Parts: sequence; structure tokens; C-alpha cells
Amino acid sequence: MVCGKLNSLAREIEQPIAQLKEIKRSLRMLPHSRIDWPKYRKWFEKAHPQFRARLLEHAPELSEDEISLAIMLRIELRMPDIARMLHRSLRDSRELRLGLKAKLGIPIRRSELPFLKIF
Repeated sequence: MVCGKLNSLAREIEQPIAQLKEIKRSLRMLPHSRIDWPKYRKWFEKAHPQFRARLLEHAPELSEDEISLAIMLRIELRMPDIARMLHRSLRDSRELRLGLKAKLGIPIRRSELPFLKIF
């Protein structure tokens, strides 16, 4: 049911903000062990085809985990949810977030969300 709904959302590219909210809601409903992150990442990239390219243009040294983290932060997922999806501890996920901020030139005490929304 959830996968079918997400597939239909992926086809409705005209409303990326509404799609992000629906993807976020659907991710929270699923048990974390059942989340197929590569599939959700593809849906995000269909809604925001330039996000990855623009992000890498700004910081080409980003790892795949940092790109995934940036996408999850852009969807506005909470750090505990992100940690479970990345199969990392909360502490490791926070350290990854600090590394992402450093590579993007975002001060530690500032939120990265306004910056990520630009992409």
C-alpha cells in the first residue's frame, strides 16, 4: 500500500513540496528495518533532479553517506530516524552531520536546512 502510494507520488513531479511531506510521512510509518533507502532516494531525485548535482558542484568531496544524509535532512527527518536508516549510532550520525556542515561551509550552530533548500 505505501509503496504503491509512493510510486504514484513519484509520477507527480509538479508538486515536489507535497511529495516531500508525503515521503516523510510514509518513512515514519514504516519499521526502519523495512525501509528501502535506495528506492526512496530515487523518488527524491525524481522530485528534485538537480539536488545531487548542485550539492556536488558546491562540495564535490561529499561521500555517498553525506549525500544521503543531506537528502534526509532536506526531507526534514529527525536525527534518530536518520541514524536508524543509515544503520549508524545517533552519535556517529551527528558526527556525519558535522562533517557535512564543514564541507558545505555551514557554521556548526546554524541549521543546514535553509542551505539545503537552495539546492
